[in-house]
Amino acid sequence: MQLNLKPINGTYYRRNRSKKYYLKRGVTSKTTLIVYSTDINAASRVAFAALWTGVNNIKIIDGGYKGWTKSDYQVKTGRATLPKTATDFGVEVPANPQYEIKTPAEVVAQQKQDPDLVLASTRSWQEFTGVVSGYSYIKDKGEPKGAVYAKSSLTSADVAYLLNKDGTIKDVSQIAPAWEKWGIKSTSNIDFYCGTGWRAATAFFIAYQGGWKNIHLYDGGWYAWDKANKKDAATYPVQVGDPHSDTVKYLD
Repeated sequence: MQLNLKPINGTYYRRNRSKKYYLKRGVTSKTTLIVYSTDINAASRVAFAALWTGVNNIKIIDGGYKGWTKSDYQVKTGRATLPKTATDFGVEVPANPQYEIKTPAEVVAQQKQDPDLVLASTRSWQEFTGVVSGYSYIKDKGEPKGAVYAKSSLTSADVAYLLNKDGTIKDVSQIAPAWEKWGIKSTSNIDFYCGTGWRAATAFFIAYQGGWKNIHLYDGGWYAWDKANKKDAATYPVQVGDPHSDTVKYLD
């Protein structure tokens, strides 16, 4: 089944809402779901929701809609006809909650259990070092204390370093050398995050497809961490600057 599904903003893959969303579109745990978009991050975001919910066989079209049309495959116009609504999803939802970290509190709990947890920012270098926030609705700049740089984005609206020139996704082996410089390895316990979870979903799936096992999407990202810092800076400290330099500042 191939559906152009619309991402739902925020921490949207909650049990009942997500289940109803897919059942309405005829999707169950046994469906082969092919996701695409003009934006790889949007497609990855929807695919992650499906994985969390329990869809067993998910594919993301490499190169997205543009890649499809460039390949001269058939397209059609007009409103899509949805499949018949399904009634039984087939598994208890969520079937794969282990891949999601929802809140800053859950990140802190992880860090207490595993001091070697890697909090991997897929944000641009300017965002990562606190030069810009990256978002019109997020005033503050910085990253959660201890975050490392998972080179992925040139700006807050892309994952340029994860893509080939034709818009297809790079293999994790092409990306890993830059990540390893920051301690992000296939054997690491990793929380990928960005500002609100879109770019991080793409990085997550590249690692997932590459066979990396202990990976998670920290959905709240910098947006949620910044809010938590305002309420309890001691529990949710912030770093501003390059943590590999002497000029980095830690705020709590």
